[in-house]
Amino acid sequence: MKVKILLFGILLVFLSTNIFSQTFTNVAQQIGITSTYFDDYYIPGGGAGFADYDNDGDVDLLVAGRTNFIFYRNDNGIYTDITSQTGINFNGDCLKSVVWGDYDNDGWRDVYLTSWYSGSRLYKNNGNGTFSDVTTSAGISIPFMYQTTTAAWGDVNRDGYIDLYIGNYGNIEGAGEQPNYFYRNNGNGTFTDITNSSGAKDSLYKKPLAIVIFDFDMDGWQDIYLAMDKHQRSTLFKNLGNGTFQDITYSSNTMCYFDAMGIAVGDYNHDGLFDMHVSNGPPGNATFRNNGNGTFTDVAVPTNTTINKECWGNSFVDYDNDGWVDLYASAAAGIDMCDVLYKNNRNNTFSNIGFSIGIRDSTFSYGIAKGDYNNDGYPDICATMSRDSVAHFYKNSGGSNNWIKLKCIGMQTNKDAIGTVVTSYAGGSINRQVILGGSSYLSSDDVELIIGLGTSDKADSIVINWTNGNVDRSYNVLKNGRYTAVEGSGVIGIQPIGNEVPFAFGLFQNYPNPFNPSTRIRFSLPEAGNVLLKVYDITGREVATLVNHKMQAGTYETDFNAAGISSGVYFYKMISGSFTSTKKMIITK
Repeated sequence: MKVKILLFGILLVFLSTNIFSQTFTNVAQQIGITSTYFDDYYIPGGGAGFADYDNDGDVDLLVAGRTNFIFYRNDNGIYTDITSQTGINFNGDCLKSVVWGDYDNDGWRDVYLTSWYSGSRLYKNNGNGTFSDVTTSAGISIPFMYQTTTAAWGDVNRDGYIDLYIGNYGNIEGAGEQPNYFYRNNGNGTFTDITNSSGAKDSLYKKPLAIVIFDFDMDGWQDIYLAMDKHQRSTLFKNLGNGTFQDITYSSNTMCYFDAMGIAVGDYNHDGLFDMHVSNGPPGNATFRNNGNGTFTDVAVPTNTTINKECWGNSFVDYDNDGWVDLYASAAAGIDMCDVLYKNNRNNTFSNIGFSIGIRDSTFSYGIAKGDYNNDGYPDICATMSRDSVAHFYKNSGGSNNWIKLKCIGMQTNKDAIGTVVTSYAGGSINRQVILGGSSYLSSDDVELIIGLGTSDKADSIVINWTNGNVDRSYNVLKNGRYTAVEGSGVIGIQPIGNEVPFAFGLFQNYPNPFNPSTRIRFSLPEAGNVLLKVYDITGREVATLVNHKMQAGTYETDFNAAGISSGVYFYKMISGSFTSTKKMIITK
């Protein structure tokens, strides 16, 4: 009998190792993450936000501590604390949200930071590694002693500039008694308070902990959902498209009368509609399935996503790139305090596999942010902690499934493409995502999307619905490449060619040449490093930047579309480390 039990145990270990060959490892200490958050009496924990603040091609990280925000620059997969160099000297008490967004459309990501008792601030990215506090000059005026918890960006009037909704919690016990604020971006670096005129003020007696702004009914206008703590009713505001909003919480069946603390948005069942997961305490979370007719149904019980812990941050994340979003949630109490990762079983149910694949924290966990810190095409997760525990940084080991990374850049719409909906079709399956300007609990994800392809070697098509109604379509986008989608041009970018590592650097002649209007440029890298590839006219004036980020060793191709550029002789130049090469090309029209 003992032999049988031993063999059975060995078999279980073998099976779990093979079934869950893809794992997460907490690498916070190895990569330089040291952030802690000493618990406070008020609302515990802080947020985190991934963003490529310096446009070098990898995601940096800003984390809220109890008394200061900590800024980490990504240096080849190692995070360096550069807080003192950035000008973000927000020191106070009970610091909360980190919400990234390029409010002035200058191509450099700005950030809005909130706190419980120390005011809230808008920092402008100066494009030189520093930030400036522009809160006052921008016209954002939240009373200093307000208990501001959460905020989110979204272009609610489709004018190409992101607007800002700010949630104020009020007293820790009893009624909130502090109004939310809603600011319209004027497009000139300033904002106008539209809280009252928009109809999206909400009651004084609410306690918001999470806000998401997205177009839930796909009518082209971004709506607002607020999750409320202390059994205050959560609110869904429908955007009427005329500058005003209507509270449709009851008619949409999205009311939550519990301790709602985080919101995740994603299409978990592949019906092309955005669903929501709202975190709660041990009584159970809500999973709102979008019915496509302006209503939702709470399917947490049949989908097995009640979780029944004290959950805070949450995120729909396709951890294994099979094309189906899974569910991550942080925990601070309940059955235990271990965060969970629920795998999407593709049959409208989820299974908790987190502990089996390395999600094994045992402390109080709060804000959740996701981003691909090492550019391997698989999402990694940062979870903030409290009680002086160091934030956890879960590195995704990656797996065998294919992927596409896509960064959307608005031209007429906002530069960050916040609110833009990206739909990919691969292998007969639909994958729909929306770029959010804040979500989870007090946090924000990287805006560069990862599209899981499963075993497909390409996306048959990618459709991008920009927030102003423009639509771009691209076809046959190859697997395991990093692409950019520029509004009006569709998906352009870098495609890997083969799997072999070249012996030397190389920049090859574009083809076709001469060309009109597009051509393709191939280059090779024998080692990982930063790559800069630019196009210049005959006078030396820069015409376009085709590549400007860190890349792994390999051979790649990128497209150059010269639509709107005059005929003539041009030069393209590549720099990587000590390697420099320049080639000539000709545009004929």
